[in-house]
Amino acid sequence: MSWATLVLFLHIVAACIWIGGQVTVAVVIPALRGHPDLIRTIGRRFQVLA
Repeated sequence: MSWATLVLFLHIVAACIWIGGQVTVAVVIPALRGHPDLIRTIGRRFQVLA
């Protein structure tokens, strides 16, 4: 395995994780529209991870 292949692989994995986080937020936030405190808490937790 070459250096370029390893870098590409890590880049793809990181992009998948980032997109997965975005999809998760896009699904969770609309489902919790009636709970502003819970949305705020989830947003702060996501900010720590992101």
